[in-house]
Amino acid sequence: MSAFPEPSRQIAHVILDVLSVHPDVEVGANSEAADLAVARITEIPEAVDVTVEEDGDEMNISIGLSNLLGAALATLQHTVDLLAAERGTDAEAVLDELRAHLES
Repeated sequence: MSAFPEPSRQIAHVILDVLSVHPDVEVGANSEAADLAVARITEIPEAVDVTVEEDGDEMNISIGLSNLLGAALATLQHTVDLLAAERGTDAEAVLDELRAHLES
């Protein structure tokens, strides 16, 4: 049994599925892979929590992304831990390398 909420678990699988089908996805690209992920995630109950409140003529919309972020963070943390163990280093070194990659 998973240690985090069911919607997060399902979202994490969507992320992994998209990476397995589209391993060369460019970060930030509005690609077929991103469109596929969004389509699949929107089908997951409680994946994203949207609340709409009307106050007279105003409408307030809030979007809760905790299940989405939880999925990404849990998947990324496990990946960082695996890489650190494989390389015989600590998670901080792996995170530093990831940060450098994001800036390149």
